[in-house]
Amino acid sequence: MSKCQISITFDRNDRIYYGGETVRGTVRLLIDEQTKSNGVKLTHRWKTHGRGNSDSGLPDEIILVEPRILQAGEQLEFPFAITSPSHPVTYRGHLVYIDHYVRVDVDVPWAKNPCAEEEYELRPGIRPELFTGERHKVLSLTAQTTATNVGPIARTILLIVLGLFIVAITMFALFLLPIILIVVGFIWVKKKALKSRLGEVEVSVPHVVVAPTEDWTFGIRFTPRKSFVVNSIYAELIAEESATSGSGTNKTTHKHKVLTEKHILREGGLLDLEALVDEKITITFPATNAYSFELSDNSLKWTVNFCIDIPGFPDWTHTESLQVVPIEFLGEQARLPNTTSDSSRTAFSESVPFDPVPAISPLGVEARKTIAVQSISPPALALEEHRSVSSENLPPESIEELLSLLESAGRNSTQRSLILEAAAGEVYDITVAIDRISTSLGITNAAPEFSNGKTVIGQIAGTQRSIEVVAPEAMNSELESFRRGDTWQSSVTITGWDSLYNRLRGAVSE
Repeated sequence: MSKCQISITFDRNDRIYYGGETVRGTVRLLIDEQTKSNGVKLTHRWKTHGRGNSDSGLPDEIILVEPRILQAGEQLEFPFAITSPSHPVTYRGHLVYIDHYVRVDVDVPWAKNPCAEEEYELRPGIRPELFTGERHKVLSLTAQTTATNVGPIARTILLIVLGLFIVAITMFALFLLPIILIVVGFIWVKKKALKSRLGEVEVSVPHVVVAPTEDWTFGIRFTPRKSFVVNSIYAELIAEESATSGSGTNKTTHKHKVLTEKHILREGGLLDLEALVDEKITITFPATNAYSFELSDNSLKWTVNFCIDIPGFPDWTHTESLQVVPIEFLGEQARLPNTTSDSSRTAFSESVPFDPVPAISPLGVEARKTIAVQSISPPALALEEHRSVSSENLPPESIEELLSLLESAGRNSTQRSLILEAAAGEVYDITVAIDRISTSLGITNAAPEFSNGKTVIGQIAGTQRSIEVVAPEAMNSELESFRRGDTWQSSVTITGWDSLYNRLRGAVSE
């Protein structure tokens, strides 16, 4: 039986804060039985969870109660105020999640410590101190993480082991020397063959530190040394999550592509001898909240991969690493949003991250302040079907039909809104592969029974579509028995679309 009850509340119902802001709240303790305590501690930190090993930031600790006897029936209340970090911001992806937590522990000697933990959402605010404004090289924005102190004896043993490992690798490399020489020789021959056709190939990008919705120009330039045919010349923009679990021989790395965009620089055809190829294209960088980060075992990396696709011949390829940062980090001074009222915070919580002031980077590139929405036209048949549903105001008959219509709408927010409007109020039976269950955050205009309930986040079984479902408080005990990977069946009402995380929203239907 717990010796005390702990609750943590925030001064904002939606629990949304911006980098550099003060996170305020209240901790309440209700002591159930007399308890000797070594103190009560509040800890503030970020940490990852998901498929990989957990990474975490250095904790900020506040002592709420010094060591003493906590008396039965005693009620304690402690306001707290902590400064939110500027980086990393909250991220909830496919393999990796980054969340910010406030935790309270009651240190009880020789017993399990009563504790409580609540999360809040951190959005971009002030720029990190490590961010210099340089945009021509990838910068280190990695916040300090927890580390283990190693003594001198342990360091000596570690160096000896490392030395033996290097010797073993060297001997193994000598054994594989013929294979290594063959591989190196193949690469050398390939480079020479490509150079004999293409000459020197120049790739141009305006900068490698990029913000979503910026105009971004890139290109390729070369003068062929021979006439030859290409299938196409293109660049592919890729964002990829990586999560490493385990260690040593049990180490496994999982990867998932968050985004891929292929941009054709030149269609297929004949390239003439000595005819300059100089192709450039300007795109609006995707509107995304998937910002770059690289931690010990979890990362989200952006690259742009150039390719000259030559039929019946090795392709020429080149990869440039990019760093995608919030547009707020590019100005001479990042602006915090106006958070003087609940209504203003609600407006921010229901949209993509706030519209910053116009900002000029140190290199003179103007950071766009408007959010550009990229749309993909659906196939004609799917579009006609969608128009029919919308015009007659007939809701999709099943969750599968709803998902099919949403897939056809792609990124077109107008079409998606019409589809969801038609589905509003309908009850659908779904099975969810659970990724996580958390205390409901940021629910506005919801019935009172949902305010202290749970939110189930996962994928609709048999699909790649994510969904979040809010459940009433009466279901809390039932949902607490579920774990990641379990399946949960329920009847839900579709309530909208979460643009921040690109997923459906629903509520348990009674």
